[in-house]
Amino acid sequence: MAKYAVHPDFRMCKINAPFNKSFLSLAYPVMKFALKITKTPDGIATKHFTVSGFQNLEIPVDIFIPQNCSDNAPCLLYFHGGGFGFNASPYHKEIACRYALDSKCQVVFPYYHLLPHYPFPA
Repeated sequence: MAKYAVHPDFRMCKINAPFNKSFLSLAYPVMKFALKITKTPDGIATKHFTVSGFQNLEIPVDIFIPQNCSDNAPCLLYFHGGGFGFNASPYHKEIACRYALDSKCQVVFPYYHLLPHYPFPA
């Protein structure tokens, strides 16, 4: 049995994504740059900070806050897609900001650690 076995109920959900080290190492800087140049829409403020994660590794976090949002407004925790191998894309940032604008809540957007450098359970 593998160290971190996949439960049989989830084996049918397996997606054959291009998760090889070469592809991920090429995609990472491109996606990071694309995300960085994606502008935050008008009406959204952003707070940047880090939190302590698995084995005390720092995880960068953005919070997208719509204008006129009170400090005690509801909060949405948004984990971007990418199968834990691809970093956030401009599309993910746009979705998080749209949630903030439309729902009048703060959206917490962590940039969690990715494969292959941080395998499960990181």
